[in-house]
Amino acid sequence: MTVYISPVGLGLGDLVLSLPAIQALIEGDEPVTLVARTSRHMGLSQCIPGLAGVIDEPSFLSNPISPGDRYINLRDHHLQTEFRWDTPEFAAAHPGFKIIEILEGICADFGIAANFRQLKPLPWQRLKELEGKVLFIPGSAQESKCWLSASWRDLSLRLKSHRGRDCLVLGEPDKSAGVRDCLAMGLGHYPTPSIDEALNALSSAAAVVSVDTGLMHLALQQGTPTVALYLHNPVYLRRSPLCFALAATACHPECIRLSMARPLNSFVEYSDFPEPDVWECALPASKRCMSSITVEAVFAQASDALALRGSREKLKC
Repeated sequence: MTVYISPVGLGLGDLVLSLPAIQALIEGDEPVTLVARTSRHMGLSQCIPGLAGVIDEPSFLSNPISPGDRYINLRDHHLQTEFRWDTPEFAAAHPGFKIIEILEGICADFGIAANFRQLKPLPWQRLKELEGKVLFIPGSAQESKCWLSASWRDLSLRLKSHRGRDCLVLGEPDKSAGVRDCLAMGLGHYPTPSIDEALNALSSAAAVVSVDTGLMHLALQQGTPTVALYLHNPVYLRRSPLCFALAATACHPECIRLSMARPLNSFVEYSDFPEPDVWECALPASKRCMSSITVEAVFAQASDALALRGSREKLKC
């Protein structure tokens, strides 16, 4: 008898956020197979110990499961489908709920004893060349989440001059304008062609500074102190001692209008592997809401993240 489980959404971060539920099921008596919603899920599945297998969702949906098997679809729940998470209606119905509270509610109703407060890192290999380094993750499929490229450059210079820390960029320049722009400004690049290489890099670094994207959530899963740069009123805010969060001012009304036109939280199942949802900001870079997050504020949070890393390493000794 097999348990099949689909993560809470399409993104890499959605699978990372679903890991406590998957890990809790793996600890049970039944084999667990991941139903992957995208190719990014397929890649990370190879890093999850104990999985009995992985199947892409289109193939899974085309073949009925065997009698006695169980299918848990974390999107098939009222917390997913009743309201968009970023609306006043959701906030009124579920005061204070962010992504962890949402997942806890979903898992409780499915009978999954997942612990989202004490994360279990995935196995990884230490990369000595990244010890003491700060990793930057400037890229996102959603352009509106991105911080100014010049701000990444200025942050790198400040961390080097005031904290003696070298900074490197993670991400794919051929797929991300944010990564490309940072490299064009002279920031160093640490290539991670595969998800397991990214996992090792994020786990080995002293700290991470990232926009709200899948690799940011993976860094937190691995226990790396992380400065997370969010849009205003972020649903994916991680309330964790490891997460040093900063949020932008409210979005421009046109961006809000465009956002509300997108059908978030409405799909329970996917019959194909959809492309990443690309959403461009309505304003020029210098006027975007993310530009309200200052280099000084990020530097202060990064300093605190590095101090936390240092104190934890002393305790290990």
